[in-house]
Amino acid sequence: MPLFQTGNLTDGGSWALWQLEEPEHQLQQQLNPLCFPLQELQTIRVEQRRLEWLGCRLALQALLPDAGASCLQKNPFGRPFLQPASLHISLSHAYPFAAAAVHPLKPVGLDIEKPRPQLLRIKHKFLSEREQNLVGDNLEQLCLWWAAKEALYKLNGQPGLIFARDMEVAPVNGTDRLHALLYGRPYELHYQWYNDLLMCVVA
Repeated sequence: MPLFQTGNLTDGGSWALWQLEEPEHQLQQQLNPLCFPLQELQTIRVEQRRLEWLGCRLALQALLPDAGASCLQKNPFGRPFLQPASLHISLSHAYPFAAAAVHPLKPVGLDIEKPRPQLLRIKHKFLSEREQNLVGDNLEQLCLWWAAKEALYKLNGQPGLIFARDMEVAPVNGTDRLHALLYGRPYELHYQWYNDLLMCVVA
């Protein structure tokens, strides 16, 4: 079972990172069908997306050994939630990895990313002018800012958020943390690199 890494958040939250090494049928056999029905999986035609779908749910299942008959669903905005709703959750994937985070008390946002040249072309869409001057064309830094804002977007859980205007991110030098503002409200994000894979989480 390639559960790659787990960690804890403040106030009882936790996260898990799953590495996709097994074939699809073995991943399906590990998944609890009561908590994660496979009907949605059957509508996904691309194999990589199917593996990512399974990996996210296996990472979540690893964090919820006593979930019982709780069922994963999505709200009208695409935000995943458990029914009955007892925990806040967030999912992400960047093949060949998938990840999940849970928190018992407050919304949580998680994103995993790999540096990619496309971020250079769209940086004006997710960075303010001040952030663009700070980050420049450093691809790893662009990836970090993008992952941080994606995590904040997932934590917010509502449409209409403009990345370059409504979120600000700043590093905390010498640490694995970022300070951020979402609609003016402060948050602290934690991030970790695993070779070329970045994980960023906020609660």
